[in-house]
Amino acid sequence: GVGADGVERMFAFTQIPGTDWTAFATTPLTNVYASQWRSAALNGALVLLISAVVAGLCVWMARRLSLPIKAIAEAAKQATQGRWSVRVGSDWPTEVCEVAAELGNAFAQRLSAESALRDSKADLILILDAIADGVIATDLEGRITGMNPAGERLTGWTRAQAVGQPLAEAFRCVDTLTREPEMNRLQQVLSHGKTMVRADSATLLARDGQEYQVACRAAPIRAAAGQNRGMVLVFSDATAEYAARLAQARSA
Repeated sequence: GVGADGVERMFAFTQIPGTDWTAFATTPLTNVYASQWRSAALNGALVLLISAVVAGLCVWMARRLSLPIKAIAEAAKQATQGRWSVRVGSDWPTEVCEVAAELGNAFAQRLSAESALRDSKADLILILDAIADGVIATDLEGRITGMNPAGERLTGWTRAQAVGQPLAEAFRCVDTLTREPEMNRLQQVLSHGKTMVRADSATLLARDGQEYQVACRAAPIRAAAGQNRGMVLVFSDATAEYAARLAQARSA
């Protein structure tokens, strides 16, 4: 209620035991709510302070992580172009540094593997170029993917001309007696993975009109998992041996 001084107050009454007297106490309502308001104000200020600290930490962590992550992302992009360069900052988190190190190691291993593969291919080309027999490689569709110098000499096709062409276009081989094309036999190598061996009873019709008696062997090229990836054809000039055998047969 309102006291005699016109201030809104809170009153408390109690009966004094054994008497007709009643005791009361009073205090202004402002005194009652002041402590609650102070407590609410303190709680609110504490909440605001905690929120500000958390927000500050989030911003700090985001900045601390975003810069190294952007640097690693840019390095990964460069890696697709054959380059890897990332400078690890002294203030980077340990986990991010470990990720950068692992990516760097993986890229170095890839470069090493690619270099070894290039060296292996270069060695293989040197070996094939040194072989006296003609060698032609094809893909699974029978299109030429490689040819050595001996193959160029016998077929009359250069490697640049032959690559991408169907095998039957550059390697025109027929049965010496029937003049039937040998491609049916070669196709078995591609379609069924069978090895084909022919002695000197096949005739190679070169691009320049020359004819050679050839002995040839064709085998499938298999991937590591075993599936057929194409064919390698090895053939040699057996014209002299064939002519000698014919002459011997005629004189017998």
